[in-house]
Amino acid sequence: MTAHAANSAAAALTPKFAPHRVSRFKNHVPFLDSCAALHLTGYTVHSLLNAFSRSRYPVAAAMTRLTLESINQSVVTAKYAVRGELAVKSETYRAKIRKGDGQDLPFDQVISSNIGNPQQLGQKPITFYRQVLSLLENPRLLDHEDVLVNSLEYKPDVIERARWLLQQVGSVGAYSASAGVPGIKESVANFLERRDGYPADPANIYLTAGASSAVNILMHIICANQNSGILVPIPQYPLYTALLSVLDATCVPYYLNEQANWGTSLEQIKEACEKAKSDGVDVRAIVVINPGNPTGASLSAADVRSVLEFAADENLVVLADEVYQANVFIGAFHSFRKVLYDIQKETPGKFDGLELASVHSTSKGLIGECGHRGGYFETIGFDKQVSEQIYKYVSITLCAPVIGQCLVEMMVNPPQPGSPSYELYHEENSAIFNELQRRATALYDAFKDMEGVECGEPQGSMYLFPTIRLPAKAVEAAQKEGRKPDEFYCHRMLDATGVCTVPGSGFGQADGTQHFRVTFLAPGTEWIRIVREFHGKFMDEFSFDPSKLAYYPAPISNGRNTGVLVIPGGGYSHVSLEREGANSTMYLNLHGYDAWVLNYTTATTGQTPLYPKPLEEALGAVRYIRSLDRVQKLGIWGYSAGGHLAAITATNPKADLDFGILTYPVITMDDAWTHQGSRVNLLGDSPSEELVRRMSADEQVTAETPRMFVYHSANDATVPVQNTLLFLQALAANQVPFQTSILPDGEHGIALALNDPVRNWTPELDRWMNYSI
Repeated sequence: MTAHAANSAAAALTPKFAPHRVSRFKNHVPFLDSCAALHLTGYTVHSLLNAFSRSRYPVAAAMTRLTLESINQSVVTAKYAVRGELAVKSETYRAKIRKGDGQDLPFDQVISSNIGNPQQLGQKPITFYRQVLSLLENPRLLDHEDVLVNSLEYKPDVIERARWLLQQVGSVGAYSASAGVPGIKESVANFLERRDGYPADPANIYLTAGASSAVNILMHIICANQNSGILVPIPQYPLYTALLSVLDATCVPYYLNEQANWGTSLEQIKEACEKAKSDGVDVRAIVVINPGNPTGASLSAADVRSVLEFAADENLVVLADEVYQANVFIGAFHSFRKVLYDIQKETPGKFDGLELASVHSTSKGLIGECGHRGGYFETIGFDKQVSEQIYKYVSITLCAPVIGQCLVEMMVNPPQPGSPSYELYHEENSAIFNELQRRATALYDAFKDMEGVECGEPQGSMYLFPTIRLPAKAVEAAQKEGRKPDEFYCHRMLDATGVCTVPGSGFGQADGTQHFRVTFLAPGTEWIRIVREFHGKFMDEFSFDPSKLAYYPAPISNGRNTGVLVIPGGGYSHVSLEREGANSTMYLNLHGYDAWVLNYTTATTGQTPLYPKPLEEALGAVRYIRSLDRVQKLGIWGYSAGGHLAAITATNPKADLDFGILTYPVITMDDAWTHQGSRVNLLGDSPSEELVRRMSADEQVTAETPRMFVYHSANDATVPVQNTLLFLQALAANQVPFQTSILPDGEHGIALALNDPVRNWTPELDRWMNYSI
């Protein structure tokens, strides 16, 4: 029979079967009988089924009951950036390399810095935990205790703990009580009492499949309908917004204070809460992540207290995500539970009705056992009937993995001093902590040297969350790809280095800012070097427009192989190219120096406030000139507001400069002595104190600042000479070589004053350049 005849036969047979039976053709006896009756020589039943699938019979469309449009739209709209597009792409690259097909990739391994998954990134399991788990999984090993101790180096307390846990659970392959194994819940309660100094009731402790499961349970209990609002920190771990989306409840974002190293801002919390309530939202709870994810910030006891006091005033449930409590590098961990009991003791009655749920996990800390899915939450102050509903909800999922519950018990009750396993346990635990801190510091140091990147000192958790100021060209390129700028940056990093990170937009961030989250779990520091190298190339590609530079080579070189980048002034409102630019290049060329003049963005050509664009352009110009390899030594020369830009560039550790020349420079952005027009154009009307400090060059001087020559006149009525004096004081304090020429008289903007025999200050500059460069 021909293929056409077979298709015709298939079409003839099709109406004999109801649509809901189509998927069972292979088991349908009449169908097989019909096949036999057709005598289909060389045509198998499989071939005929293929013919059915290729036919245009309308049943095929009806079979697809679920489509993207018909499923729960709350799931469709939920976002979870940690395992989003970048993570999927990274796994595609990993699979390609594993198969040996990655020759076209510019890297030979994928570094999953997008997620806190310690053991995937090389962290070794702690021996005590794994030895106990091995006995729980295979209890028959306990029949050979002598072999365990004498040949496999199992300590007696390992065997003792395994026997005790088996008494509690029976078998790790069996279900436990829905809220968790009672004996393990008692261990958690004992841990909480030891940690905080206040007893805990095991009845209020629920063992879960990791912290995510705990948050899921609590959110289902708290959120009643669309109008239920939850205050969530921004940036936040995207689990919270994803769950609220799935539950069709309302996220009420409150912004953390980046200038205070991502601390909690009570003012922001109050503002967000009031706005939501005015919009008719029933604000029910506040989420606090401490230490922070993605920020790593660790809250002070005062911050914790202020949140609890606010929650009491507003009658809010507090959900304290404390899974990183063992990962604190600066200060100490302050549990919400302890602070709550402290203030209840101090003020009897006022906080007795406050509801608190605290979450912990075996996935983070120093234990890092993500795959075993162990965790717990404790409730305080919950109504008895609500607690019954929590128990009912956890019963629906039967129980948390019992092996994970056992791991929770070991996490809260590790080997103690004097026990056989303690020495090795302490050694391994300390090594993990110290290595994490070392890697965090190495990554932080790298960010400090990367242009456009700012990052707070590592405080805790497993992440850094640096700000990245992307050049306008990069933002435009991102828009063309339909991506957010930080997402574009992270994709470019992954494609170039194999390092997978998460864009800050996946966690939430203030409008107009970009960040990315990176974990410092990956072993070694070579990958950090690779990231830094990528960043430099990225900024080279997008940050600087060479057309902003005019090049003036020296007709006759002085043999010193030295050039100068000239930055004219103009109050950040315009660029004085002729008076301060052209005159300087002629002077430099006459003395045998190459010169470049930067026509940077001002209020005339850009949108105010201008920061950080002029600084990015100056740093880009330095990097671009260096890339030309025309000069060995490079200096920077700035006038007035251009002097401010030159000074801020020269004091930036990312600028590769050998010397600086400042002419009647604006140095400080402090109101007392700054040039107000320059400050407003650059920073706006109400800059933060931190931004004012960062943009005050005298505050940025270090021992690494290049040597300086500074000219000013004592009676400058436009830019007070105190600017120069502040800068000289900072140079002296940091033992940076400098020379200054401060004349008693001279108006602002005299430039070189070459035609003024009284005020011509260039002979001093000549002498300094001859002996200092």
